[in-house]
Amino acid sequence: MKEEQRKKAAAPTAVCALIGLFYITVGILILCGEFPIIVKIYFALWTMASSGMLVYVLAERIKEIRRGENDDLSNY
Repeated sequence: MKEEQRKKAAAPTAVCALIGLFYITVGILILCGEFPIIVKIYFALWTMASSGMLVYVLAERIKEIRRGENDDLSNY
């Protein structure tokens, strides 16, 4: 990846990492709390799904940056 592409991919990567860390933290807090098992299962699944979607969207954005599509809003 070129230096310019790395710089453009840094912001989405940082945002994805921070949001992912938030989801994981909330999930751990819910799992460690005194909640019914169904609530724990729901939040565990929600956390995993949200984190998975974040990684998928980040991978798509990095592919767009590598292809030279700097403005991903032009697709919509």
